[in-house]
Amino acid sequence: MAVEIFCYYTAQLAQLKIESEFITKWRNTAHSSEVFQDIIQNKYHRYKVIYTDGSKSVNFPAVGAACFTPEDNHTTRITLPKQASVFTAECVALEAALKYIYRHQDNAYVVCTDSLSLVQTMDSPRIKPHRNRHIVSIKNIVHKLKEEAPGLEIIIMWIPSHKGIQGNEQVDREAKEAAQSAVNVVHTVPHTDIFPLLKQKITKNTHKELTRQASFKGGAYFNKYYSDSSTHPWFHNKKLPRHTTVWINRLRSNHYNLKASLKRVNIVQDTRCQCGFPVEDIDHMLWDCTCTQAHRQEMVQQLGTKRLTPPYKIEKFLKSPNITALKIIDDFLCKNNLNL
Repeated sequence: MAVEIFCYYTAQLAQLKIESEFITKWRNTAHSSEVFQDIIQNKYHRYKVIYTDGSKSVNFPAVGAACFTPEDNHTTRITLPKQASVFTAECVALEAALKYIYRHQDNAYVVCTDSLSLVQTMDSPRIKPHRNRHIVSIKNIVHKLKEEAPGLEIIIMWIPSHKGIQGNEQVDREAKEAAQSAVNVVHTVPHTDIFPLLKQKITKNTHKELTRQASFKGGAYFNKYYSDSSTHPWFHNKKLPRHTTVWINRLRSNHYNLKASLKRVNIVQDTRCQCGFPVEDIDHMLWDCTCTQAHRQEMVQQLGTKRLTPPYKIEKFLKSPNITALKIIDDFLCKNNLNL
């Protein structure tokens, strides 16, 4: 434990220099390869360039990482378990490049990666405890290099993928080849890579169970409103008051505090509205009931200003749902003291 804490502490101290000029120029040009070569020749002509890449595909049996040093004609390929993320593959590739630098220490180096998230992570001065453990390993190697070879300069440079930069194209092929190979060395997958896999599994099992239950209950709700394309509920980030979310959910489930719904569960014996209409349901109360007509014209006018035209039915506002329309309806319900 003490060793782990020390490694984590020393990793916090290690910083790599980030080349930012290319990112700025790349945004304003269609000639990425030419801009890259110009920066290398003018600023880093004395540096050895190392390219790194990671590769992951559903069609590959594993995950690949590679680093390629053209000047030395040296390639390192690493095959990782299929459960590893592409970010882990990018980290492992950078780790391999730094280990290569540590073994040689004979020059200044520019390490090129097409993983912007990795560059941003390396640029951060802090490492959170739940970070991918390879980030700690990378920064520990950097710290060790600075202690043992303080004059050695290492630059991290982001480059775009598949833009004709030859070294990047070559290391991309090497990473793909590694991903299509068998895993012959045991590599433990970081815990950070397991969480998305668990989430996918839980989501898949939940959808399966909901589909099973919909075959004998709640079928109307399921067919109208359920979607397996999102892992969040419909009200995620909508910033609605709790009471608004509650009555919308009640309407979507078709269980709400009006007689048409209460009669189905034997709470009341009659569905007749106090205005005399045979069925007191939500559409009647919103659009027709004389008991709630005081604020109806205002509600309809507001819906019209939002280019929502009659005929109105609550179902079409619930399906998406249309938050703008539902807020207008919410105001109407509050003014009529209707508690659904």
